[in-house]
Amino acid sequence: ALLDEAARLVRPGGTLYWIVCSLLPDEGPALLETFARAHPAFVPLDAVPSAFQRWRTGPAAWRLFDPTEPGDGFFVAGLRRNPMSREEA
Repeated sequence: ALLDEAARLVRPGGTLYWIVCSLLPDEGPALLETFARAHPAFVPLDAVPSAFQRWRTGPAAWRLFDPTEPGDGFFVAGLRRNPMSREEA
């Protein structure tokens, strides 16, 4: 529901990032797959910031987790709304 609501607010050509303090697939990659099917105007960003390359898990997705360090794991993904899209998000 949060992604659906946020998608409505992204202008064509705009970027949406999904960041969660979780490594569970249902809160990260699987959720984005469901979102992508419902919102075809959004495509994954091609680039992952260089600081995150070692955690890269997909075109615009990465997991931040280092078992040697204390702390939580995170999932981050970027999506861009097609600038030519006229459909509702």
